[in-house]
Amino acid sequence: MTVNINPTSPSSAAAVLGTSAIQAGKVAPAEKQSAQLPQDRATLSSVGDLVTAALKQPEVRADKVSAIKEAIASGTYKVDPDAIASSMLADQG
Repeated sequence: MTVNINPTSPSSAAAVLGTSAIQAGKVAPAEKQSAQLPQDRATLSSVGDLVTAALKQPEVRADKVSAIKEAIASGTYKVDPDAIASSMLADQG
């Protein structure tokens, strides 16, 4: 035997609780039950604003690329091998 119960249906409530419970006011009709349910809400946090701002930034920072190109061309670009090695070792941990 299968019993299907719809909690928002007064007839289903009557099947489970009995007609006298509904008549006594212990079970609200479906219209009142749905009005009493909590409403869904969505709130955007400041993280969403930060992500949006980050996505608006250019993928390539042209000012940095230009400065490094100029330093390489003029021979003033210096590489610190100790900093590179430390960074490589830190990334493996």
